[in-house]
Amino acid sequence: IVVMDPYDGRILGLSGGVGEKTRNFPLNRATGTKRPPGSSVKPLASYGPAIDLGLITPDTTVLDSPGLTLKGTDWFPANDSNQYFGMVSIYTALQYSLNTVAAQIVDILPEGPVTSYNYLVNHLGFTSLVPDDMSYAPMALGQFTDGCTVREMAQAYCSLVNDGVFTYSRTYTMITDSEGNIVIDNTPRTIQAFEPNTAYT
Repeated sequence: IVVMDPYDGRILGLSGGVGEKTRNFPLNRATGTKRPPGSSVKPLASYGPAIDLGLITPDTTVLDSPGLTLKGTDWFPANDSNQYFGMVSIYTALQYSLNTVAAQIVDILPEGPVTSYNYLVNHLGFTSLVPDDMSYAPMALGQFTDGCTVREMAQAYCSLVNDGVFTYSRTYTMITDSEGNIVIDNTPRTIQAFEPNTAYT
């Protein structure tokens, strides 16, 4: 778990394991392991960019159906439940995490999954992604080649709380010498990841 202040980037709580610590520098699952984020990446890589670019709203309707054709790939996902609802709003599709809709949203982005990838890497601080992730399944469904860290997900989601402003997470604010002079000033670094209305939506 990573608990972060969304406004100044301070990590307020971090736990990468349970039980008694028995060695120095053990594996910290919060910062040192990468896992596929799965559907939790949809608001960041699919819905967020499309809302930001004015392509969808919560009321936009999309067909949730098996076997639809996408313009940029011959791949098309199934819903996890194998249930389909016909015409649904974007709001409902996100609520039920419909894979078919997330894929269609990535497909309507100007450069498809490349746009999603650029949002994650250039706006939302992801450093775990590799060029092979610039594809439909990774961007629509969160199946990254190497995965990502809990810390990356926490700081990306914090941008939605902070009017679309992404703040890099930090574990310290400054380092001083023995006389109190600042040696390293770790001031917050920010990026306007999404428009404020996108974050609100």
